[in-house]
Amino acid sequence: MLSLARAGAQFVEMLQLGQDASLQGWLVIVSSLTVGALIYQTLSVFWRPRRKKPYYNFRYTNVVSPFTPATGSGIGDAANQLRHVMAASFHKKPVMNKSEYKIFKIVEEEVSGRKRGHRVFSQTALGEVISSDNKSAFASINSKRVDILVVQPNGEPFAVFEYQGHGHYQDMAAARDAVKKEALRKAGVHYIEIRHDHEQDEIRQMVRRIM
Repeated sequence: MLSLARAGAQFVEMLQLGQDASLQGWLVIVSSLTVGALIYQTLSVFWRPRRKKPYYNFRYTNVVSPFTPATGSGIGDAANQLRHVMAASFHKKPVMNKSEYKIFKIVEEEVSGRKRGHRVFSQTALGEVISSDNKSAFASINSKRVDILVVQPNGEPFAVFEYQGHGHYQDMAAARDAVKKEALRKAGVHYIEIRHDHEQDEIRQMVRRIM
């Protein structure tokens, strides 16, 4: 605005100083061009053409289709999980192998025979039955599973039976068992290991000793 006022003042002075009509005519033309240029410059600073925003059709952006190819990224997202599941096939598998199931039935028979209201479960995650205020300690056992879990009538864990088959103590199996055993001991839960060479009578005696 100051530039426009200054240009107007200069224009008046030039008209007053003009000596004849022709000179005044030229002064009018030059002054008009100068004022026009200043106006254009000022408008170009304060005015910008608005850009059109891209159009998105949000009606179908969140539709999950089995024909939508599933990508490996974002597997933690429920929508991506559903795409993976819808695009795949599933089949049943045994909860335990034959040896584990054999031990499970023996433990179940002995527990139910005591008629004390205890229940027997299989393949249970430790994080579902014991806990710790230490986040690192809990994370260390949360996803680990036990083969056979005996639960008291009040729903609390009572005992854990772990089957050690042929070649069990390979890789880091012994270390993983030690983690589970120590956590269960601190939680006050019985921990019993059953080897592949234990006879049925020996297994029954193990159950009877803790019941």
